[in-house]
Amino acid sequence: LAATLTSMPPSGGVPPALVDPAQLMAAVLSLAIAARNAMPEGGRLVFRAEPARTPDISAHACANDGDDAVAIVIDAHGYAEVAGHREQIFSDIDVARDFVSRCGGCLEIGAASTDRARVKIRLPAYVAGASWLADG
Repeated sequence: LAATLTSMPPSGGVPPALVDPAQLMAAVLSLAIAARNAMPEGGRLVFRAEPARTPDISAHACANDGDDAVAIVIDAHGYAEVAGHREQIFSDIDVARDFVSRCGGCLEIGAASTDRARVKIRLPAYVAGASWLADG
């Protein structure tokens, strides 16, 4: 495999996600490995977190639609065409898909542009003082 660079620009104002940190790390790592393996010519992976807004919701329904959410976005920029085969870039993602489903989130795979594929994980955000947290 050729070199794959990674970057993570700073992101401010992102609420914490209401998920297990270790499972989130495993899900993101599985997506990164799948993307790296699908880019034998090399490329760049860019990770970022952002507050999810209602317009960001895809056609795939999330269990927490309408609630506060966090989006984790991974862009795969290949040195060859990436967007035309995004299913290959983010294939073998059962670990991530299972984790996101159990958390009440959703996972969307798409082409951000002709030179990159994108996967977006939308997860519920932690909201201090939420009444349902006290019910457990």
